[in-house]
Amino acid sequence: MAKLVGRRLFMNGLFDTGLTPIDSKPVIEPLVNAGWKIVTDTDISGKSLCSLEDIGGDKGVGGMRWTGRTSLDLDQGSRAVKTGFVSITSPALGGMFTPYLNLDDYESLMLTLRKRDNRNYVVNLYPDSYIGGEMYQGYIMDDREDGDVDKSAGVEEITVKLPFSNFMLTKEGRVSTHQRTMDGIVRLQNVGFLLADGREGEFDLEILKIEALGREAVEP
Repeated sequence: MAKLVGRRLFMNGLFDTGLTPIDSKPVIEPLVNAGWKIVTDTDISGKSLCSLEDIGGDKGVGGMRWTGRTSLDLDQGSRAVKTGFVSITSPALGGMFTPYLNLDDYESLMLTLRKRDNRNYVVNLYPDSYIGGEMYQGYIMDDREDGDVDKSAGVEEITVKLPFSNFMLTKEGRVSTHQRTMDGIVRLQNVGFLLADGREGEFDLEILKIEALGREAVEP
């Protein structure tokens, strides 16, 4: 299994912390498309479309394939000023007695993906917060040329690690002036993915696992 490292595939804030993985916890299990919410720019007269399908089949293995096409076109007369986006949001992560999934003991989000495009994705984390409209965002950036992308059925799995402390706090679509990190307090109501990289064209992303990763310091 490959890791997204180097300049061709990278994430914001990826760095060597001198820490070693000690534990992982599924954020959503099984990972199936039931209950996920799809939002596209068609709500504002845009023309982007997408679909979400299970890929685990009868093997009992979770996983979803998110595909579609973004368009920068708007219907004539629309008041929208920006389009070309699609997003998916998970069902509620909370349990019977709490409205959130407690990940206080974990330091990173770890994604296992198959990526058949060179699009730039946003990872959305919806915190349990007394302030409405807040969301933390991290980024999966990809600067490969079109000709370098493997679009075959057998494309290799990759892992993406995003430290919770590097996610950026936003509110109602804007970066918050006063940033609060999730370092040490990670309580999530939902997780989601957004494609809004200002480009037209097809996209194809398989989401195989969403996990939280715990770490401990390495002795010098």
